[in-house]
Amino acid sequence: MSIVKQFISRFLNITSEENESTNQPFKYCPQCGDEYRTDFVTCGICKVSLESTITEPESTATTQQFVNSQDAGEASGEMVVIKAGSLADMKGAARILQQANINALLSPKDRPGAKCCGGPVMYLHVDRLQLREAVKILHHHYLETTGLVDGAGSSEGVGESLVFDTGTCVACGHELSDQDTNCPGCGLYVRMEFDTTAS
Repeated sequence: MSIVKQFISRFLNITSEENESTNQPFKYCPQCGDEYRTDFVTCGICKVSLESTITEPESTATTQQFVNSQDAGEASGEMVVIKAGSLADMKGAARILQQANINALLSPKDRPGAKCCGGPVMYLHVDRLQLREAVKILHHHYLETTGLVDGAGSSEGVGESLVFDTGTCVACGHELSDQDTNCPGCGLYVRMEFDTTAS
């Protein structure tokens, strides 16, 4: 057998062995659906044991239920996406809304196991009738946690509007008019008026 044929046969054997080793099944978190290598035992976010099969995550199984199903305020039943982010961040935001009697639920952006890197992106939904109140609550929480509100709860001169003062979109540079709530160029949400006189 020639040297070239030996090299090719060895190369083919090596690549087939590599393919077999890389086709090992992954492990999945039953709560958030995140994907892990087989040597991992627990989910880094949810702190639960991983499973070898993809199951519908508990967070998606509860998407038909309100996070705050008991003592829910006025509800229209029409849910709108208010925010997107990591599972941990969206759970925290849902908890804040729950404490204020705002109906909220989480849903995944992608199906379980669709991503191979990083945690799942989750959507936070609120009832359309409670949208303004939910935005005000999350905005006030943001101001408090970033130190933009003093201890007495005053945010004088801060946060009355999330309007960019430059007149251009910070994402794409498109010129904005006074009436734009979304950037005509890229769709970025650029304005939300807040009634800071309401308690």
